Amino acid sequence: MGSPVDRGHVAAGWRSAGSARSVIPRDATATLSIRTAANQRIPAVAEQLRGFFASVLPADAEYELSIGEALGQEPYETPRGPLLGALERALDRGYDTALRGRMGNAGGGPADLLTRTFGAPILFLGTGLPEDHWHSSDESVGLRMLQRGAASIAHLWRELAKVLPVRG
Repeated sequence: MGSPVDRGHVAAGWRSAGSARSVIPRDATATLSIRTAANQRIPAVAEQLRGFFASVLPADAEYELSIGEALGQEPYETPRGPLLGALERALDRGYDTALRGRMGNAGGGPADLLTRTFGAPILFLGTGLPEDHWHSSDESVGLRMLQRGAASIAHLWRELAKVLPVRG
């Protein structure tokens, strides 16, 4: 599992040929991406971050802390019930092994918003491993994992047909 805080960008000072390396820069910037987990809420995490900086920086330090709370998305975990059971059975069949863990969104996508908007749960199905580093500069994936993920999706349609009511 990856870190819940990713350093997106850090910059300090100005470096050029002949500039002294021992000079403390006047300005520094950092961009962080923070993923919330179950039982964490964005306003509370934002307040903790504000409190952290206020407590560790010297009283006379000038700083600006900008937190994009409006852009944040609450964590989401597929609710327990018949749909989750269908997903677990499909994964067991697709990967030909017993389920070994749960996948949650951790605030990285619009699952909570979609669930509230449409009144339907989101089912997460992972087809890679944490060490694949998807969406990273060194991403990779085993074709066997993708094939098993595709098989799981095919099994999921059958499993959903068993638990969802027929409309018509």
